[in-house]
Amino acid sequence: MTLAARVVSKARSLPLLMKYALTALRLLLAVLLLVGVAQVAQANDILFVPIADTHPQGQMELQAVYINQPATFPPGSTVLLQNGYYGVTDRLELSWHAEFGLGAAPALPPVQANVAYKLLASNRPDRPTVTIGAYNVTGVGGAPFFDYAGVEPYIVMGHNLFLPDRGKPDWDDPLVRVNVGVGTSAHRTFGNIIVVPDEDLAFVAQYHNQRWSLIGHVMFGDKNQYHLTPFIWNGAPGVKVAYVHNF
Repeated sequence: MTLAARVVSKARSLPLLMKYALTALRLLLAVLLLVGVAQVAQANDILFVPIADTHPQGQMELQAVYINQPATFPPGSTVLLQNGYYGVTDRLELSWHAEFGLGAAPALPPVQANVAYKLLASNRPDRPTVTIGAYNVTGVGGAPFFDYAGVEPYIVMGHNLFLPDRGKPDWDDPLVRVNVGVGTSAHRTFGNIIVVPDEDLAFVAQYHNQRWSLIGHVMFGDKNQYHLTPFIWNGAPGVKVAYVHNF
């Protein structure tokens, strides 16, 4: 091949190389965005609805949740919950829920432990994530809030319906992610849809064992380590605050 032919050949290949480079850049931006989404959807659940995302290794989240008069509780009842999550590995997460009843709320059981394991963890944002897990692995029964009769396993899949064209979410170009799953009597069929119009903001609508919730989620701090989550849970208003720390 002559020098001129080689120059022409390389020139013709430039558009194709640019196309591949732009595609790779878009995928990289989407992956970085998913890290932010994982912070929005921290832990193996959002308000007690399992999701496919888990904390990365060495990351811990502590939550305090207040719910005013849940529908299944007597009038004048409120519930406080303390939740903790820890990423043992990038796939394995351990968590716990502790319930405290106030006012006319009934006596609540001891701490309940949970586990989640990510079976399919794709690095590509256009591929699904699949996680199996179980609530109440210690088998504590009689919980008036969570309705756990024993160990409650589940399987859940998460998938991005829409990825922002520009890599970064915006109000006119949000990220939209869904989680759908099935489990035993405490779960049955469940799922949620997460809309992320900004890296520090998300909205969630979800359904779990005949209960529904609408959620707003705001992150702030220099590392987005502080979370504020007002919500309506099955008709009852509430708020969750959280702190995230990386060890």
